[in-house]
Amino acid sequence: MKRVLVQPEAKGIELTVEAPAKMGSVFADVKFTKEALDNLISNAIKFSPTGKRVKVVLEDAGEKVIISVVDQGPGLTPEDR
Repeated sequence: MKRVLVQPEAKGIELTVEAPAKMGSVFADVKFTKEALDNLISNAIKFSPTGKRVKVVLEDAGEKVIISVVDQGPGLTPEDR
């Protein structure tokens, strides 16, 4: 994965990853998945206030894996949704 544009340490943000101890294989477009995650994590760090937490959560959902990026930023305005 390319380096995140905004480093969490520069803003005092704690970046954590939560994942099950054991997960199955995931079949996905590696390049697209890396780009999408990099964008989501970079934006989460960029828009989160200093001293907060950004969490990446992986969930085993049977034949799927759910990846969530959770932050404490302001979120999207209704117009941007």
